[in-house]
Amino acid sequence: MALRGKTPTTFNFYLSCDINQQVKVRVSDLQGRLPSFREVYDLDVPSTSTSAVYVVARLTAGKDLLGLEARTTYSDSAVSGCIWGEWLTFCVKYRDLPHDTQLSLAVWEVSEGSPPLMVGGTTMPLFSQKGRLKSGPQRLRVWEGRPPCTAWPSTTPGKVPLSQRGRIGRLEHLVKMYNRGDIPQVDWLDALTMGEIRHLQQQHAELQQAAGTSLPDSLTLVADLPAFPHAVLYHQPLSYTAATQLPGTTIGTAVGPTTLAGTPAMKRSAELSAGALVAAAAAAGGDR
Repeated sequence: MALRGKTPTTFNFYLSCDINQQVKVRVSDLQGRLPSFREVYDLDVPSTSTSAVYVVARLTAGKDLLGLEARTTYSDSAVSGCIWGEWLTFCVKYRDLPHDTQLSLAVWEVSEGSPPLMVGGTTMPLFSQKGRLKSGPQRLRVWEGRPPCTAWPSTTPGKVPLSQRGRIGRLEHLVKMYNRGDIPQVDWLDALTMGEIRHLQQQHAELQQAAGTSLPDSLTLVADLPAFPHAVLYHQPLSYTAATQLPGTTIGTAVGPTTLAGTPAMKRSAELSAGALVAAAAAAGGDR
């Protein structure tokens, strides 16, 4: 039952079957110390490595390859990782993606006189468990020495469970929810909260540097997924023949975003507030 004087909560979204655009992913950078640099302890000493690194990206569903693979250009390897910042475009469109579509990324290293060496792989589903298309930056764990597993569920998942990400990881997850509009904005409260989160992140980085773990041996691949004006929810429409056989069904075309108002799911999402960020930041600050 809606409260008197309260505006009903609305949720605008697109259906995946209406997105007539090709799937894209931006391979940003590889963070961490490559295996070929594991014996380099002094960061001020220049390395003599002449290897280069590239990334191969594929879209799979049910172990089947969707379209053609895409790959980045070569990036010179360094002690701190590699940088690309390249957008890769697949021949598959969002409207044609199955619900179990996964993005698999394989990192390869090549050097003169040696065959290509697979550094590792990682896999990430494009749709969440609730059917929402993922967007924005994604920090993916690279499983060294293992190719991307395209099974469902994958044995090379890029995402660590939220319960295992630690305080900073949980705060970053809340910030991501805030940036995509899942948490309502409260200007005066947001400024205080974001300042406290930045302070905690800086303190965490200083502690890592003091412990000598600013460049961990574990590798993390950062990829960016396109963001749309509204959330994109998975939907596979019926064929025209099947739809016309349903009693009382009218075939039409939806234009623009769809709106849900006052549904239980939307009411639950409306209960999210910037106070969740404050509580998490205060808890993290009290534990340090």
